[in-house]
Amino acid sequence: MRLHRDEVNAAQHAFSMGRSVKSTARFLAGVGVPGFPGADVVEVARDGRAVVRVAHAEIQAMIRAAIAHADVPVLGHTGQTGLARYHAPGSAGASDGRTTELLRVRRATDRTADGPLPGVPRQPVRTTAPAPTAAPAPTATPDPVPASSTGSGVERLSPAAHRRVHRELRRVQDELERPLPEIVAVDSSSRQAQLADLDRRRAALRERRSLLRDLLDRVTPDSTLSGGTTVVPGCLVGVEDPDDPGITTYEIAMLAGDEAERLSPDSALGRALMGREVGDEVRWRTERGTGMRVVVRYVKD
Repeated sequence: MRLHRDEVNAAQHAFSMGRSVKSTARFLAGVGVPGFPGADVVEVARDGRAVVRVAHAEIQAMIRAAIAHADVPVLGHTGQTGLARYHAPGSAGASDGRTTELLRVRRATDRTADGPLPGVPRQPVRTTAPAPTAAPAPTATPDPVPASSTGSGVERLSPAAHRRVHRELRRVQDELERPLPEIVAVDSSSRQAQLADLDRRRAALRERRSLLRDLLDRVTPDSTLSGGTTVVPGCLVGVEDPDDPGITTYEIAMLAGDEAERLSPDSALGRALMGREVGDEVRWRTERGTGMRVVVRYVKD
């Protein structure tokens, strides 16, 4: 997707203000885009029609690309999620005046390794406490994070879930062994910021590796387990926003496969879902404090 300089600037302004900018850049809290699930995004509109939704990191990369006249990687929780590319005015790539392009890594999320996902029967919503008879509208206060959110309370895993955990461990190890990407920066402060991001990411990968190793050391595959009722490491979980019908299937993993959309275990939703059961209503808050909720519709081992 190629954007005009004014569109990029409007999106950056919307992120800075935390609100929409006229009809050009619509600020959306916590809706996420590929590579940045649950993040605040800005929807760029052109001639009254939405053309793309972008995360803050993507807009920052596009700005740096325009300044440096060079390709700039977009880094997310799973590594490089895209590339920002600059096209010189008058070149074939910028014939319409849109000089900055965002290229995203393609993700195949429509395949499954062990057959299609199960049918999804409608489940009753099970909340943790009865609703009061007379009260104002709920404010979606985040639910307490279960003790099993790190997998420490898990005693058994199905063979399929065990394979997914083992697969994620291999991918985390491969990512840690991968050479560091080249830093493209316009000044020392930008370079330091990118290096700090890489350091934080590698620290998170090392922590995830330790957790997965510990889990695999403690838990063995149990072939008697089939189906699923509780969200555990390695499972696939289908959730639905009661206010926006439609089920989204996640694999809660730092580096997931292609069976479902990846959901970071460090995200607010990822932490809130772990240990929950089918029918639970789960509440959490976005980075900007917006209250959100989903219902766990199914769990697939």
